[in-house]
Amino acid sequence: MTLDIDKIIVLIEKIEKGLIEIKNRIDGSFIGDKNNFLEVIFQKRFKYLFIQTFKDKDLISLSLPKKEYKNNLMFFVANEKERGILFQNIEKFKYIESIYIFDNELNCVFYANDNLEDVTLTLEFLK
Repeated sequence: MTLDIDKIIVLIEKIEKGLIEIKNRIDGSFIGDKNNFLEVIFQKRFKYLFIQTFKDKDLISLSLPKKEYKNNLMFFVANEKERGILFQNIEKFKYIESIYIFDNELNCVFYANDNLEDVTLTLEFLK
């Protein structure tokens, strides 16, 4: 993977602080089966997918794409080719703090937080 995870973290922090506005977006709540929701998300084409979860000993030992630790959180970044590896292990994530998906220009086209209950997606993501 050629992108430094720190660049993604900086983008996410700016989004969370409202310094980067996500335009042409739909905000709402997801109610339903999270496994079905994740399956749809992982089928979409994307440049990078970022998952933030709480540090867990079961996840540390997994052979997953890039992971880093910060403030008791684990960060996983997968590009389009690596998404299958991540999806095959997604059931091992007990709680997903957030998921962010970025396009080729590193525009955020999707994010969900609070264990996938609070969702924002762009019109680009729906294409």
